[in-house]
Amino acid sequence: MQTLLLNKLATVGTLTAGILHEINNPLTFVLTNLHFIDEQLKLLSQDYINQNSFMPKLSEIIGESIYGADRIKKIVSDLKGFVRTEINELSLVNINENIDKAVEIAYPQFKHCTNLVKEYTSDLPKILLTSGKLQQVFINLIINSAQAMDKNNVQNNLITIRTYLNKK
Repeated sequence: MQTLLLNKLATVGTLTAGILHEINNPLTFVLTNLHFIDEQLKLLSQDYINQNSFMPKLSEIIGESIYGADRIKKIVSDLKGFVRTEINELSLVNINENIDKAVEIAYPQFKHCTNLVKEYTSDLPKILLTSGKLQQVFINLIINSAQAMDKNNVQNNLITIRTYLNKK
């Protein structure tokens, strides 16, 4: 139990800088957009800008801000799901969904050094296991693979994740 917690903490520590960067990007454009909207609304109230030209831009900026806020929410949700202690929680787990969650958590660690291809089969049965432990295995495999890549040959670096059902 202690080993699992220590491994999770080590993995979270490795991912922290990348995750903070991933959160900071959408947060920055949300804040920039909100400041722009505030300034433009002040000008609009003083009749310095044309309402007809401003309203479509306002709608676009609000849409971008919602998208950014949703990205932040998803990153935080994925991280909370991974960190949550699930030491003895066995459940029926979809392997493909666990890989996707691991990829999202590990993304900041590999996005600049490799490309990732996912080839999933849809007929995998659910398996009874602990989701958090499985995600940690996938995160570690993805990060280790990315770290082994040649940093001078990024365009040719590729991690392929493939699931299949061996029906033998």
